[in-house]
Amino acid sequence: MRLNNTKKLFTQIQALGNESVFIANDFTDISDYETIRKALNRLAEKGRLQKILRGVYFCSNFSNFLQEYEAPSPHEVALAIARKFNFIKAVI
Repeated sequence: MRLNNTKKLFTQIQALGNESVFIANDFTDISDYETIRKALNRLAEKGRLQKILRGVYFCSNFSNFLQEYEAPSPHEVALAIARKFNFIKAVI
């Protein structure tokens, strides 16, 4: 994936907001699935995203009060898992 595609991906992730949970298929408008999947893994390794489950990611805020990253909404995680296994269509 080119650098500008990685920037596009991260920009689109930031635009979703910090409560969003997402999968690679949510971004196939940027590039193909495998390229997006690798880019998401790299972003998770760099600490820009958190990997919740295999193929499910979350961009969280750091809570100064708790001194840790905020947890994702269980409902949003369930929706992402449902999208991943094609139980529902993508809503992102």
